[in-house]
Amino acid sequence: MGKYLRQAADQRIRELLPFQFQGVLTLISDPDINIGLIRLILKRSGDELKEILDDFLAESPELMDSGLDLSDLDQLTPD
Repeated sequence: MGKYLRQAADQRIRELLPFQFQGVLTLISDPDINIGLIRLILKRSGDELKEILDDFLAESPELMDSGLDLSDLDQLTPD
C-alpha cells in the first residue's frame, strides 16, 4: 500500500510543480545592480532546483525488508 501511495503523491507533485514555479518577481531599486546578472543567477538557481527535485522525485529502489514485523518485537522484549 505504501508504494502505491508514494507513487500517487509523486505523480501529484509532478503535476503541480510546473504551475507553481512559473517565475520569480524581483524588485530591485538600486541603480548599480546589474539586472542581467540577477537574471542569470536566478536562472541557474532554478535549474539547480529542477535537478534536485528531479533526483528527489525519481523512482527509488524499494527498501530492503528485514522480514521482521512488530509481532517479532514481543519475542525480544522480556516480560
